[in-house]
Amino acid sequence: MKRAVSDVAASAAGESFTDVVYGQLKADILWGRLSPGEALRSEELRRRYDIGISPLREALTRLASEQLVIRLPQKGFRVATLDAAEVNDVLETRLIVEGEALRLSMARGDIEWESGILVASHALGRALQDTALKPETPEWSAVHRRFHLSLLSGCKSPTLLHFAEILYDRAERHRMVGETWRARVESSGAVAGRNRAGEHETISQFVLAGDFNQAMEALRRHYMLTAQSVLHVLGYKDSATGEGTKAAPAKAGLRKGAA
Repeated sequence: MKRAVSDVAASAAGESFTDVVYGQLKADILWGRLSPGEALRSEELRRRYDIGISPLREALTRLASEQLVIRLPQKGFRVATLDAAEVNDVLETRLIVEGEALRLSMARGDIEWESGILVASHALGRALQDTALKPETPEWSAVHRRFHLSLLSGCKSPTLLHFAEILYDRAERHRMVGETWRARVESSGAVAGRNRAGEHETISQFVLAGDFNQAMEALRRHYMLTAQSVLHVLGYKDSATGEGTKAAPAKAGLRKGAA
């Protein structure tokens, strides 16, 4: 499907062509419209997004720096693959980065930071109660993202937040794979249903109460459950399609200082 990048769209948002095609490419990768491992051929992408070669290459280079895209010598670009090693690596690194960002936020956060968490938590609670709003939709994902980043927003470190956002997006790609196959896996009994509302409420309560250790433990459990679900799904998907091998379990032995 052609997704044109128009002069009007770019100028209205105050964005360059590179910014616009970067956003569209990133969304297509995160939401699975471009599959893990899929070759990103310049001519096909130029037709798909109605964009020139220079902004396209700049966008692909940005995505490669975020490890959502891989640049292969003499072969161009490809969507990053997705396997157990990738899921576990992002999980472990995310806990380290978010752990420090959360610690600083709880030490430096003010009333505005606390209010932001309350607003984001309320919005997520409403989204979780809305049966018409599914976790695999962009609308639900935006509310979910706002909640998790609100926890870290008081750290007052743009660099730390930048890396936290990159890791969030990589983990979001994993989550979308899990959501796509979740119903089949849960019906098979491999993965139990989750109390998403309870998980998020527990995290926000410990954060606002100033209990860093309990907040991080709740966050670690929350991310572990998501990672385990994704890995079960990867194993189930592989066996159903005949691709790859069964995924390894998510690592649980992360040191508490990082979790």
